[in-house]
Amino acid sequence: MASNKKVQFGGTHVRAYDHGEQGLSLAVENFTAVSAPSNGEFIAGTAALQLPNVACQLAWLKADSNNADQVYFGGSGVTTPNGTADTTSGIELDAGDMWGPIPISNLNLMYGVSDTDAQKVEYFCLSS
Repeated sequence: MASNKKVQFGGTHVRAYDHGEQGLSLAVENFTAVSAPSNGEFIAGTAALQLPNVACQLAWLKADSNNADQVYFGGSGVTTPNGTADTTSGIELDAGDMWGPIPISNLNLMYGVSDTDAQKVEYFCLSS
């Protein structure tokens, strides 16, 4: 018998079913139809920069596969890790890594930073 867990994002429910050795399946329930997806590119540098003003419900971020360095995401004070415990080090994306879906109302609530200038990040957003 498969076990399941449910996570709710607003009115949308995502239910994960664990089938043991057969793997994991996901079911999305009560999702409002998408009006239009939004996508684009963000360029991270050595200072924390705000992501674009894009309203959404779910977002995905992907570090460009040609990036030379990691990109870190978090709030307005996001920093790159420095080996000490803190509350500002961001979520790391290596070249080619993707993060999402992220339940967020606007991309501009997040900031990105890198140890190297001109690191590209593509975004994809869904909203109803």
